[in-house]
Amino acid sequence: MAEVPTRFYCNNCQVELRACSIKCDKCVDFDLCLQCFVSGAELGTHKRDHDYQITENSLFSIHGNSTWSMSDEYALLDGIETFGYGNWEAAAAHVGTKSKEEVKDHYSKCYLGANIGGATLPKVRPNPVIDHTCSDDGPLSPSLSNNFAPVELPLLEQHELGYMPLRDDFERESNNDAEKIVSHLQVSPEDDELDIALKEAHVDMYTRALKERLRRKKIARDYGLIAAVVSTVPQKSRKDKDKEKEKEVKRKPSKEETEFTERLRPFASCISLKAVEELHSSVQQEKQIKSRIRELVKYRKFGIKKLSEVEKFEEMKAKHEKKKEMKKKLVEKNKKSPITAAKRIE
Repeated sequence: MAEVPTRFYCNNCQVELRACSIKCDKCVDFDLCLQCFVSGAELGTHKRDHDYQITENSLFSIHGNSTWSMSDEYALLDGIETFGYGNWEAAAAHVGTKSKEEVKDHYSKCYLGANIGGATLPKVRPNPVIDHTCSDDGPLSPSLSNNFAPVELPLLEQHELGYMPLRDDFERESNNDAEKIVSHLQVSPEDDELDIALKEAHVDMYTRALKERLRRKKIARDYGLIAAVVSTVPQKSRKDKDKEKEKEVKRKPSKEETEFTERLRPFASCISLKAVEELHSSVQQEKQIKSRIRELVKYRKFGIKKLSEVEKFEEMKAKHEKKKEMKKKLVEKNKKSPITAAKRIE
């Protein structure tokens, strides 16, 4: 804490000497203010013709009628330089005679907001935040460490795949020994240009391996390859046997569905597995709707306007088809009969 300076007073008028004062060289501890000195004040053994010297008092203010003395100003500037701008509590303790709020207001008003701040501070302050992150091509690129959402798998399937959900990682990665490329690298001040270039090449190789590993992880998640690998596990190692049976009972795709899937194969690298399944489902649904529309149009041609009449129509149609089929079989039977053939010869 700064020491409180001693205050001086005029020996003649007892006014506090806040600025310059006159000190007598012949009299002991005798000081006069400028007004008393000009008026030729004499007191006791002091005479106006005594030798004198001009002294400066640190108690005067440099900001008009402010209560801040020169020593307070010096302590304020020294405290801000020592403790940093904004640490008003420490600066106030360094001044010793002012509170934290007084220190903050005085510095903002008399320095930052006054002529000193206007002449030294820029009108438009530059952004102090600097982006130190590397580009996407750098070895410390943020894109190399982006984490995906953990894959939701049962505990048994996690063990089968070697998947660690808390780390969202696998026990064995693509190019699992890629870290060996840079594990032995050391930076030495004795490295020449060739050594530096060689080490940079190793770092570049490792960066490419990380990007390829990330790309494969992304493909495995986007196209559901992790779940596909789990589905190939033998049934004996699966807990949910009922679901496995349902998969076995599931019908085989029709010829049209297989052909449609083959036509979509060239686009498999552009869209995800979920999008392919949704597209396939929507196309099949479209075919079913079109087929149903054709049936309704056919019923309308026969004058059917209610769904209750459809059952009767289908029954009559089935009977008609049955009679037609029986008549056709009878005709074919008569053609094959020898009696009928003999009659034809006659």
